[in-house]
Amino acid sequence: MRTLLLVATFSCSSLLPLPFLACKDGPPPAATGGTDSTAAASAAAYGSASATPPPGAPTVLALSDSGKPLTLAVGASLVVKLRATGGTGFTWDVTQGDPNILALSGPPTTETEGSQPGAAALQVFSFMGKTPGATHLELFFHRPWDHGPAAQTFSADVTVR
Repeated sequence: MRTLLLVATFSCSSLLPLPFLACKDGPPPAATGGTDSTAAASAAAYGSASATPPPGAPTVLALSDSGKPLTLAVGASLVVKLRATGGTGFTWDVTQGDPNILALSGPPTTETEGSQPGAAALQVFSFMGKTPGATHLELFFHRPWDHGPAAQTFSADVTVR
């Protein structure tokens, strides 16, 4: 009996249309920007994702809001929702921000966007304005074991009053 071994090679760009496959040397396809449905819903409701929400409602930001300044009241909630793809090894982590001014309200949660395995999801970070002051909030999208530069960053200058 003879055994035939067939080897096929693919470039990363040829894998991009297949959402369940990810490239080993670069960010996963779903992490390449764009807006998410949460930002679109926030924009429709408030005029833009970074506009002031009604009293008691959290301010919701997405990747498209990166770099924009934001003012929160003490006790007000800030929610940052960033797209990620499970199974690729990439994750968002808070890398900068003064927790005495803007406190993380708990570990990040995940909102899935579909029922298929490996479907895109949103990593959700909830913060609360703790004390008056200003801080630079920054999150990195990276593989925790890879010490190279982040594949993407999110940042916002937050003032709590």
